[in-house]
Amino acid sequence: MQRWKWFCISILLVVIFVNKFDSVQGSPNSLIPIIESPVSEIHSLVGLAFNLSFVIIDDDPRNYSLQQGVQGQLISTGYIESRFLEFEINYVPLGNYSYTLYVMDYSGNTANKTILVYIELESETTSESYPTEPAKATSFEFHFILLGYLCFIYIMRKRR
Repeated sequence: MQRWKWFCISILLVVIFVNKFDSVQGSPNSLIPIIESPVSEIHSLVGLAFNLSFVIIDDDPRNYSLQQGVQGQLISTGYIESRFLEFEINYVPLGNYSYTLYVMDYSGNTANKTILVYIELESETTSESYPTEPAKATSFEFHFILLGYLCFIYIMRKRR
C-alpha cells in the first residue's frame, strides 16, 4: 500500500514538472491565447477612475496592446510579465466607449477582448458591472483532477 502512495505521488510530480516546463518561450504552438475578464460592461460616473482587469491564459504570452474606441487610440502597450493585467483609466468624458485588449504570444497567435464602458452623470444602475460567464478550468487543473481521480480509483481497487 505504501509503495502505491509513493507511486501516485511520483506520477503527480512528473505531471506537474512536465506541465510547468514543457512550454519553452518561443516554441511554436497552435493554441490561441484566451483572455478572460470578470466583466463585459462597466458603468462609471463622470470624473471617477475605473479599472479594466484581464487574465491571460496561454503557455507563452508575449505582448499586449490596450486600445480605446473604433479608431484604436493606444492606451497602453508592453510585454506581458504576469498572467493578470490591470489598467487604471482616469478621467473619461461623458459617453460610451469600448476598450479592446490585444494579446500576442511568442508563436504569433493573437486574441482580443473588448469591454464596453458607459460614463454617466448619475448612476442609472445599482451594480457597477455585469458578470460574464465564469472562468474555465485550465488544462493543468484538468490534468491534476484527472490524475487524482485515477489514483483514487486505483487505490480503491487495490483495497478489494
